[in-house]
Amino acid sequence: PVPDRDLSKIPDIRTRVNEPTDYYWDYGWGVGYILRHTLNENWTIRSVARYTARIDGRRLFEFGSLKADGRTLGRSWRDQFNERYYTYLDATIEGKLLTGPLSHTILGGATLGIEDIHFDRRNLKSDSTLDIDIYNPIHNARPLLPVKPGFDRYFDNDYIGAYLQDQITIIEELQVVLGAQFTQGLITHEERRSDLLFEKKNSGISPRAGLVLLPLKDLSVYASYSSSFSPTNAERENAEGNIDFDPELGKQIEFGAKTELFDGRIGITAAAFQLDYTNALSQTGDKNPNGNTVWVQTGESRSKGVELDLAVMPFDGLYVSAGYGYTDARVVADEKASLIGQRLPYVPYNTGNFRAT
Repeated sequence: PVPDRDLSKIPDIRTRVNEPTDYYWDYGWGVGYILRHTLNENWTIRSVARYTARIDGRRLFEFGSLKADGRTLGRSWRDQFNERYYTYLDATIEGKLLTGPLSHTILGGATLGIEDIHFDRRNLKSDSTLDIDIYNPIHNARPLLPVKPGFDRYFDNDYIGAYLQDQITIIEELQVVLGAQFTQGLITHEERRSDLLFEKKNSGISPRAGLVLLPLKDLSVYASYSSSFSPTNAERENAEGNIDFDPELGKQIEFGAKTELFDGRIGITAAAFQLDYTNALSQTGDKNPNGNTVWVQTGESRSKGVELDLAVMPFDGLYVSAGYGYTDARVVADEKASLIGQRLPYVPYNTGNFRAT
């Protein structure tokens, strides 16, 4: 803590505002596999799966804000247990076939995602007897009794999906890509100490299309359209305390060109894009009747920009790449008229990167 934002009042670096008996534990594990099998010269199947788990807990005196005297730090006693389990499976089949003069590369697959989360706040109590003097700390606090249990929440986010894509070579210099993905989400939010149960199911189809033109040997020009469908998340509640949100939807149009020079030692990519996003979720900082953070859905946002990437291999053994991006992201529709035209937070106008390996 920095009283009055005065650096001269910072306590000694050796000051400890927790208790010697505090402890926090955290562990996890995971297992998975990657499978690839070639059926014949034209068809291949792949499968990827993983299961991960993370469990953590804490029993400690958690410090809060500094009191008006500038030296007394408020604290709470927290006893909490958390567990998270994630299961993911993706299976695909890819193959080539001919239909008359057209050459097809087919990609199809299915996905499964299961996310189980449990947050158990077994005790969270604040009292002036837990306060500590940051300049003369005395470590003799004891957990407050009786126990004051908080929430005991279970979240289930279950998703299934299927997708199909066809990359069609019409002539050697012209390719078309057509595809779509189906996504369905089933989410459950359960609060066991207050007998609250919310369930929500939604589904949608996300089409995509693209065109690649090769006017020269080392130059390609492309255009693409893609869409996204994101089911809501069981951990996010509205002002009424439930999870009644619409899915988040996205649409993107992109145009660009790629070229390679000097036998591939120089690569240049340039692109322009527009991304429209609807029903995006954001926090308000308020609390709902369940005591949880309120999330709201905004109307529609639009991001427009350009990207430029350069990759150079000046000599064997050295690879240098650099990139620059410009993005103008703003709210274009919302129930609050004052937000329309405002820039989206956390989206800078300019970004860049550089790497040498």
